Amino acid sequence: MKARKVPMLPFHATPEQKTEWVLALLKLGLNYHPDNEPTEYVDMEGKQFLSPTEAERLGAMTKRFLAHEYDPYAHGVEAMRRFHGLGKNPPYEEHYGENPKNLCGKMRGKDDPYEVWKSRDGSWEWRVLKKWQADDDKPYARWFCAVKSPFTQGEWDMGDTYVADIKRHAVKVDPSIIDAALRSGGMEIHRVPPGGSYKAEVWVEESWVGNALRFTTEIEAGHYGNDLMGRWSLVKNVRVLPSKDPVNASFLEGALKQNPLRGMSLKSITIKREIDSDPDLSYLGKFSMTPGKFAIHHSDDSHHFRFFNPENVSNMKEAKGNYQVMLDYEEQRTWDWIIRAEAEVKIMGTIQRISSGSIGGVNQGDESHVSETEKEQLDELVKILVGMGFTTHDVETVKVERKETR
Repeated sequence: MKARKVPMLPFHATPEQKTEWVLALLKLGLNYHPDNEPTEYVDMEGKQFLSPTEAERLGAMTKRFLAHEYDPYAHGVEAMRRFHGLGKNPPYEEHYGENPKNLCGKMRGKDDPYEVWKSRDGSWEWRVLKKWQADDDKPYARWFCAVKSPFTQGEWDMGDTYVADIKRHAVKVDPSIIDAALRSGGMEIHRVPPGGSYKAEVWVEESWVGNALRFTTEIEAGHYGNDLMGRWSLVKNVRVLPSKDPVNASFLEGALKQNPLRGMSLKSITIKREIDSDPDLSYLGKFSMTPGKFAIHHSDDSHHFRFFNPENVSNMKEAKGNYQVMLDYEEQRTWDWIIRAEAEVKIMGTIQRISSGSIGGVNQGDESHVSETEKEQLDELVKILVGMGFTTHDVETVKVERKETR
């Protein structure tokens, strides 16, 4: 592309000279924006065209342009009016023709984004920190984003992303309602009170308007609001807010369903530990009337086995260890738990108990194994409840109790 020569701007330029300077830039094909860095100046087709020398020259001219009291946008608007041959005082945003002013061209921090977009399941979040163009519908339009996903290990990745890819997989949520306490991390945008929900509101005729529909996640509520905007020409914007009302609708894959859990409610979740009355101790060995390898004398009473024959040992020290553990089980100094997770669900007025599969043989002295098994059983129960129509949000609002039966 042929190099452009930046026009000169006199020192102590008058308002008229400033307007003429901006007009000269426009005639060169330069898309004017006084906040831009010189290296970011592009032609009307979005292509950068200034050489490093001319970019430096433009930087100097811009500093001169900003050196005295002025209204930079007034000079810009006046220059645009002249450039497009328009009359006096046209609405600013309406007369940029095919080259609208990029209102999101200044870089922001990740805690103050222009827009926030989230995937349907909430696992991906895009915070728009800068837009490279005013028209986001153009092919290959890009945003500079802070992105958090399951692949970023809780951190934010920075970089350009195609707008079409974001819009294909996500919904926009209002960045003004990001909970300040959560901005430094986490995927949740709001904290909803137990039993609460999310609602969508739309901007119609200078006010926010909502309805009685309440959704499990802000993503569902956002998709529902966007669906309204697509079908109702009066809607100009959408926002999502937390609500104390219970969930009464879902919006998945473009389909609205009201009262998805009508007649069904989750009452309680309990992790239960019950003593395993018949644990499998064969790995330790067995009692017998005849001795085997590394046998240990147990009793001379004719009503009891005389020997303990250990298993999985290679010497007498290990054999005695197995024997002691066996005695601990026999005399109930130690025991195994059977662990399961159980939920009480009220269906049409009747309490039903839903249980995980349960796992036995978990020794009470191994707390790490106990905790790991409890988590596995709870995860299994959650999958069952989700399959019934509940959501992870429904489960998280119920306090998990623990119960031991000996």
